[in-house]
Amino acid sequence: RELPGCDPPAGREGSRPHDESGSGVSIVTIDRDRLVDTASRMIGVHSFTGDEEAMARLMVELFEERGLQVQWQQVEDNRANALGTWRGQGGGKTLMFNGHMDTSYSGREPWLKDVPGFQPDPFIEDGRLYGLGISNMKGALACYVEAVRALQDARVALAGDVMTPGGIEALGVAAARFSDDPTLPEARRRQQLADWITVSAQPLFA
Repeated sequence: RELPGCDPPAGREGSRPHDESGSGVSIVTIDRDRLVDTASRMIGVHSFTGDEEAMARLMVELFEERGLQVQWQQVEDNRANALGTWRGQGGGKTLMFNGHMDTSYSGREPWLKDVPGFQPDPFIEDGRLYGLGISNMKGALACYVEAVRALQDARVALAGDVMTPGGIEALGVAAARFSDDPTLPEARRRQQLADWITVSAQPLFA
């Protein structure tokens, strides 16, 4: 069955994924170059623990580019959470792509300051993207953004919402902070923020 369509994102009028199978089902395609560009932009923003606000502002920019509903929460000086929500048509469950923006290292540590891959300077080698925070967890954040982009480009209409937070803290903490946010609707604060949460972190790296 063909998935019900939604309006294409701004600047992509007329784009329609080609259905090579003849099944009438929308084909969702990840744009590899766009994904690498997004991840590289994230690597280039310093966001060591305690100094994540610039990264939160980049997340807001990425969310707004795709027409997501944006919520901003100033937690402390130079620390903020950013939440982008792609609203569904209603009646479905909510999925949260959960992730943190801070990096385990600043890259300024004496033992790391000259080590490629631990600096906010992205580079590609042997088909792999390197840079500070790429594995924990800016690579995952970039994938979350690209997943929403790909679904929108394919004009897939979901029943439930998709939420993509850029949080200052990992796992459920950012979600809990958002659910306590007085700027959220009362119904949202009284119940869990999402029905399903996925976290794609690698805690052993930068």
